[in-house]
Amino acid sequence: MPSSQLHHTPSNESALIDAIEENLYAMLAAWGHTPGAELVQDPAAMRYTTGIAFPAFNGVARAHLAEDTIENELDALLAFFRERSLPSLWWLGPSATPETLGDRLRARGLVRTEDAIGMALPFDDLAAPPAVPGLDIRRASDATAMAQWTEIVADCFDLPHDILLACAELFATMGDDRSSRAYVGLLDGVPVGVSALYGEGDVAGIHWVGTLPAARGRGIGTAMTWAVVDDARALGYRLAVLHASQMGLGVYRRLGFTPHCTFEHYVCWR
Repeated sequence: MPSSQLHHTPSNESALIDAIEENLYAMLAAWGHTPGAELVQDPAAMRYTTGIAFPAFNGVARAHLAEDTIENELDALLAFFRERSLPSLWWLGPSATPETLGDRLRARGLVRTEDAIGMALPFDDLAAPPAVPGLDIRRASDATAMAQWTEIVADCFDLPHDILLACAELFATMGDDRSSRAYVGLLDGVPVGVSALYGEGDVAGIHWVGTLPAARGRGIGTAMTWAVVDDARALGYRLAVLHASQMGLGVYRRLGFTPHCTFEHYVCWR
């Protein structure tokens, strides 16, 4: 169901799952349109590269592989990244087929990492969380702020520092408009937290929520998430979605997000 129709059936479980899945895949596809990137979309799967040698920035999504051709299709998908000497991350969302796909990936040497929980929050009766004293959240709308944002993302998500320049160039393409925004949280003037918005249709995706380890436990992750929700609501979005780690699950539940699906992650370093 297209995201523009979500407001007609806000309680429809299938529509919510579709929205969660499609927002993620739309953001990954947008990476495939950035300078030096590649994007291939065919009936079997969507594959994208950014040229950055880290799995999060190259991958496979929307996998719908046929049982009678799956071995050849897997060979072709894996070769796509091997020929470019790039590691990849496979997103197996609720629509991925066949059900044995994860087993087949493991049999080929891919490693299953932590799953992500797809969550959604309709914009009805939202209540702002308590303010964090000394925290100032700003849109990263210039090069200095984006550099701060990138450095915090790298620390929060264990990105190698030798790819920071390439990451900064990629994230700079996010822009600062209705569909794509980045946010930096400063605690007493020191950058400590990040979050981002990627929106399409009626759906606002919340991505890259992180807090530096030294500043955790103060509600900053909650505040960074709320900043995107509040901004998205003002921009006219009707639903917020995200993909939570186990560490962030409690934060999002307290804001009213509910889980609806799971994304399995498989990494190929070869």
